[in-house]
Amino acid sequence: MRRRPILGFMTGALLLAACQEANREPVPTAQAAPADAELAALRRELANERRLRAELTAKLMAQQHRIEELTAAAKTPAPEADDESATTPAEKEPGQGTPAARTKGPRRWFNAEALLHRGIPPHEVERLYEYFGKSQMDLIELQHRAMREDWFKTPRYREARQQTSAEFRTEIGDEDYDLLLFGTGKHNRVVVADIVDRSPGSHAGFVPGDVIIRYDGSRIFHGAELQRSSTSGKIGESVPVEVLRNGEIVRLYIDRGPMGFGLKHRLMWPHLLP
Repeated sequence: MRRRPILGFMTGALLLAACQEANREPVPTAQAAPADAELAALRRELANERRLRAELTAKLMAQQHRIEELTAAAKTPAPEADDESATTPAEKEPGQGTPAARTKGPRRWFNAEALLHRGIPPHEVERLYEYFGKSQMDLIELQHRAMREDWFKTPRYREARQQTSAEFRTEIGDEDYDLLLFGTGKHNRVVVADIVDRSPGSHAGFVPGDVIIRYDGSRIFHGAELQRSSTSGKIGESVPVEVLRNGEIVRLYIDRGPMGFGLKHRLMWPHLLP
């Protein structure tokens, strides 16, 4: 019999709470607006923090890579040149001997300001940061493995490095790869420097200053790529070559094989292409 007052009290409390909930007015939309604005501000702040974190991560990995390169160079009497940016023996400028040694110094970090200044949206720059970090990490892991297994600075290492770079370029596409080269301060254009008289390049119509954009349909960013393309396939086959000349794309045709002109490497804004 004592349970009835307790049950009655609990029932009354529940009924009172239900009535209060039913009479409660909904939150006006005007009051929700400040909350939405605050949420949007927090999201912008989070995006900015992610961008800064990506930048710091990329710089840290690049610095680690540079330290490892210097350490390896100190142990190796004659470090190899980077085949993607050095002039190759088959395409040296006529009248010159060994290509001038490249200036030694720290690698340039990702230049986000240059990309933003030229109109690349912030979210695109952040995406390129992530690509940069991934590419550096892939090369660092490859170098660590080669050093542990004692095949660093060997033909096997150079082939594996080229394959890793090629796979990364295929993954992100030529347009983003071009922007990534520019953002990291690396050469992204191959320019005709000098032409041997009565050579295939001379007969095809190349002139000094031509910027080689495509060879047989493939984008060209480095002299080594042009050399590999011209030495592969059927010798003597006529292939199209697109060059940038006076702000316009000109298509020339040349037989696959030796071209007979020297090359220079330049850093150019990717969107200069018409």
